[in-house]
Amino acid sequence: MANLIEKSAKRHYFNFENFYSHLKQELDKGKTFLDLNSYYHSEDNYFLGQRIAQVRAGYYKLTDEQIQKLTQLNFIWDIKTERREYTFNRLYNHLLEELPKVSGDWSKFTTNYECEDGYILGRRLIEIRCGALKLREQDKQKLDALGYPWKVRKTEFYFEFNDFIKRLKLELEKFNGDWTKLTHYYFCADGYPLGEKIHNIRGGGIKLNLVQRKILEDMNFTFKVCEVRKFVFEEFFEKLVNELEIINNDWSALKPGYKCADGYKLGSNVIRIRTGSIKLTNEQINKLNSINFAWHLKRKELDFNLFLTKVKEELTKNNGDWSKLTQRYVCEDGYRLGNRFTVIRTNPDVLTEEQKQTLTNLGFKLKVKQPKFKFEFEDFLSRLLKAYNLNNQNWKNITTKYVCEDGYPLGDKIASVKHKNIKLNEKQINRLASIGFSIETRTYNKNL
Repeated sequence: MANLIEKSAKRHYFNFENFYSHLKQELDKGKTFLDLNSYYHSEDNYFLGQRIAQVRAGYYKLTDEQIQKLTQLNFIWDIKTERREYTFNRLYNHLLEELPKVSGDWSKFTTNYECEDGYILGRRLIEIRCGALKLREQDKQKLDALGYPWKVRKTEFYFEFNDFIKRLKLELEKFNGDWTKLTHYYFCADGYPLGEKIHNIRGGGIKLNLVQRKILEDMNFTFKVCEVRKFVFEEFFEKLVNELEIINNDWSALKPGYKCADGYKLGSNVIRIRTGSIKLTNEQINKLNSINFAWHLKRKELDFNLFLTKVKEELTKNNGDWSKLTQRYVCEDGYRLGNRFTVIRTNPDVLTEEQKQTLTNLGFKLKVKQPKFKFEFEDFLSRLLKAYNLNNQNWKNITTKYVCEDGYPLGDKIASVKHKNIKLNEKQINRLASIGFSIETRTYNKNL
């Protein structure tokens, strides 16, 4: 969620009718309020999810008529309760389906237990036991009726080499000898922590004799983890070529978390090559250049025509006053105009000479000197009172990042006063106290 400075800039430009039309449009498409999270935005780049979160938090003052219109759309004011109910109902429905399959044996629901639709039921049950998933009394009664075991004793599996080898061979057969599937948190069907035992052998926690080590070596067991995760250029190049065909040579899609269908971490390896953490030979570099490897990703080009129309619209609203179009200025539809100003000023090469000239004719300045504001108590007091009245006489809204319209860093000055970096005399302290402003910093109880 945006900070309070950005909120104060947006508050003046909140248009309820625009918000209502976007919300109704998305609900008509079949979207639910669970789908409209705080990061959701509509097709025209309207930040609908952010507006919904601000409305729920009481950030905008709505009239009774506006509240009634939202109520007619079945607007959910308490989304946490709704999400909790949805999570439990989904869990409960899966339990009703899976319990007959395991003949009511709860021990079959191990940590890795997964339903046919991909729902990881075992992990959700563990979240209930450890308290990560909070339940209501009626939800607990439903689970009690199914015979849910709230406390489960963990079986202790002592390490026996012959038993370990049998389990290891069975699990490797399942994965066609792929050792990378046996991760640190891998469990067998009966709860045996096979991944943990493998990790302990590699780390030296479980000591083996020469005969036992020879048996594992014959099974291609790697005693060093780095051998499993070793970077092989030929494998990387083959995966890269295949994935580029799938994503139509869109290099921006290869983000750090991008994985292939077989789980190969292609995105992280691309980043490692770009940053130079993987050293390549000249032959390998030439091979990457032959497929037009993107060594540096360019930013998305600025849509100048859209930017220019927004500038003209906002200038007419503000009567041609450029000082109102600050660095954090946001248009009514969520377009971050102030952010575009910063991009242009820090990197003027994104515009052509002709585009620069059109902006200059409108009064735009490519180089802007930030004014330095010296602390003067009378000026500080008047600005403080003005901000206090603008924010509904609530001191909490005037945070340390609060900035006035002309760029005066009021929040920063308040922090300096409270931390006594700016010294005040007794008369000035009393004048601040008379308007309800305290120069004392907050204290917190460590025992809470």
